[in-house]
Amino acid sequence: MSVFSCLQECRQLGIPIDQDLYTSLWMTLVAGRHLAVASPDPSKTAETISYICNLWGFKEQTRTLNLEPGISFEALAPLLHSKLAVVLFVNLEFTDSKFQQELASYIDVHHGGRLSMVSVIANRNNIEVSLKQSLEKLIWLREVHRGEVPETDNAPSCSASQELETYRSRAKKVKIVREIKTYIYDIVVFTRMHRMVVAGLPTSTWKDMELFVQIYAAIHDMDYVTPAMVKLAAAKVIPLHIRMVSKPEQEPTLLYGSDPRLVQQLVNVWDADLVVEDVLNNVQPPT
Repeated sequence: MSVFSCLQECRQLGIPIDQDLYTSLWMTLVAGRHLAVASPDPSKTAETISYICNLWGFKEQTRTLNLEPGISFEALAPLLHSKLAVVLFVNLEFTDSKFQQELASYIDVHHGGRLSMVSVIANRNNIEVSLKQSLEKLIWLREVHRGEVPETDNAPSCSASQELETYRSRAKKVKIVREIKTYIYDIVVFTRMHRMVVAGLPTSTWKDMELFVQIYAAIHDMDYVTPAMVKLAAAKVIPLHIRMVSKPEQEPTLLYGSDPRLVQQLVNVWDADLVVEDVLNNVQPPT
């Protein structure tokens, strides 16, 4: 049974699985990249992700790690063996800079493309603690999960390991025409120049979006990319890399006489998702 036939059968059996989370997790594994999942209940979301990995036949290749404050990387390293495909971290955002930097270096050196890290981040009242930059720059996608935890033993299963290579091969064959490349480029440039963004965007953002649309097209049995796929890529990829204006002095219109109090109110309203929405509303897609 294929990965997405497995999802369809779960639906028919009444097993509650969040399709967006399911798809983002599968795309992350195909890409050999890393995923952040924001959740009001990180432990339950980690259970859901573990359940999905079990459906795919990755039970022995998945490990969930609930991290305690003050944990040292030396204590964690032996648990990250080479046979793992997915490591779920809960409370990773609360570890110190040294731990996150050592973890980022270890994953980059020892598990390049073979291990996908999933960090389940607490999101309560729309407030999140960000990962440190050393780890955050490794994250490819961000997903939000508020769904139920599946609780049933009567679930289908599939062998996903063979499909990974199939989808990787398909994704490489997906064509991105010049007009779509230009659309991606324009979105990145407009985001960099947005009045609520400081420090621009990493140069890798463009390639991250191209990888997203190629894999997304492949898993939907398409060999080309549409503007709608690019918009979805922007929503999933770009917010991770945006550094928002945090105080009025950083907002450029002050140079032209804007009222600092009004600018502060504006700063309080905007977030990274709103910036991307604004950019997509102002960048014309190809027709």
